[in-house]
Amino acid sequence: MNRGLLVETLALVVALASSVSAAGTRLLVIDRPAKGSARLSYTSNDAAAGLSKGSGTDLSTIAAELLVRNENGTATYAIAAGTYAVGAGWVANDATHASYINRLAPAGPTGVWRSVLAEGRRLKLVARSLGDLSPLVMGGVPSSDVEVAYAVTNDGVPSTHCTRFAPSDCTWTPVDGGTGGKLRCRDGVADSACSAIPTTTTTTTLAPSTCGNGIREPGEQCDGGPACSPLCTVMLASCCAGTDACVAAPFFTLQYYVYQWCLTYLPGSTPVAGQACRSDGTCGDVGIDQVPLCCQQTATTCYEGVGSSIAGLWYFQSYCLGGVGLGNGSYMAVNATCGGDGVCVSQ
Repeated sequence: MNRGLLVETLALVVALASSVSAAGTRLLVIDRPAKGSARLSYTSNDAAAGLSKGSGTDLSTIAAELLVRNENGTATYAIAAGTYAVGAGWVANDATHASYINRLAPAGPTGVWRSVLAEGRRLKLVARSLGDLSPLVMGGVPSSDVEVAYAVTNDGVPSTHCTRFAPSDCTWTPVDGGTGGKLRCRDGVADSACSAIPTTTTTTTLAPSTCGNGIREPGEQCDGGPACSPLCTVMLASCCAGTDACVAAPFFTLQYYVYQWCLTYLPGSTPVAGQACRSDGTCGDVGIDQVPLCCQQTATTCYEGVGSSIAGLWYFQSYCLGGVGLGNGSYMAVNATCGGDGVCVSQ
């Protein structure tokens, strides 16, 4: 690790440690479309909500997701596994804490800028976008609970942190002449049901159906397969194709970052965005259960598509973003259709 990154990481951990005594669970979301910027900050020291990173210590086997759900849908941030390289990646995963940095945010593999989880003590995440997939839609004080889930998969073992904020614990402040706004929620409480994580229930005569049963149901982006996370949300990927080997790479919205990452981890390899390592050691496209896709171009315009492979998902998002990466205003919604009012609607 270079000296600049080491200093930056230590400063982040020290700041986290110094704020452990600050009580409460808080969420702050600022949307400024007129300025072309957005920010989300979430902090919690509520052990009852879950503050475990798992026992793994390998930077290449830890990944995380943040899900934020309100009455308009569920926004997802996907933090892929992988050691820090080309401006993004995990910089720490030891017995006491795990830290992730993305200097490219809101571009790069995710809109998340910083994430630190101190075992049993505190969680802090700051993002510079409203989500990687199906970004958060706001417009005033929420009409129902705002639910948050931070899920870590460390060396194959999952851990979750789940909380919720009642509408009475949230305030809404218009900004930029009403074109944007600031949502501030305080005093979140542990959510034992982890309501932000996709689950569905059928009729009372049938057993409840949930994420992990192998069937994509209403509210789920996927349920199993190469692009599906343990929370049934889509986690796109890339691949580095070598002469006789391949290396799985994080999802990057821009081909340039895939190239830089592959140059670091498999010199001489060919970067292949939106593909995965196959059992024969080559990169290739992999089919998935067909899922409807929606591109939200502006506040009132969208178009639809269908995803049937992981490469198809990557290219649909690339076209939707216009080749400029995350954070430019356009976004892809998975398992969604374009409504008559020009707004993507989750299925």
